[in-house]
Amino acid sequence: MSERDPERAKEVPARFHAEPAVGPVAKFMIVLCVLSVCIYAAVAAVPKVPMNPRFEEVDRLAQPVIEVIAKYRREHAREVPADLGELLRACQAAGMSGAALPSDPWGRALIWEPCDSTYHSPYVRSFGADGREGGAGENLDVSIWAGDP
Repeated sequence: MSERDPERAKEVPARFHAEPAVGPVAKFMIVLCVLSVCIYAAVAAVPKVPMNPRFEEVDRLAQPVIEVIAKYRREHAREVPADLGELLRACQAAGMSGAALPSDPWGRALIWEPCDSTYHSPYVRSFGADGREGGAGENLDVSIWAGDP
């Protein structure tokens, strides 16, 4: 057979035959889509916890304290008041009256948490209608974030 043989010219060496392959980017996209569907399904399956109906009221009551904390942090190199006494002194210096933080809708003083053990962020909170940590509905705790530490 000569090099110009038309039959031989049609033959392609096996090393050049390839099945259509899925590239690494396409594989990544497929995996990403499958994971997205799985995450969506998992989130949709989580039972919804009803929000405390008085959340907006607690937020409104906490805002003056949150503003005092923001001012304090601007004046003290982003530090937060170390304890309730220091926060109360800052509140009084800002013109707020009283020897305690404002009361929540159930008549108990809001609680100052200078550092959360989970997120390490300061916040002001209310323990809800029952005054105890945890709960649902009216008893659900309300935490108002007071900025990054």
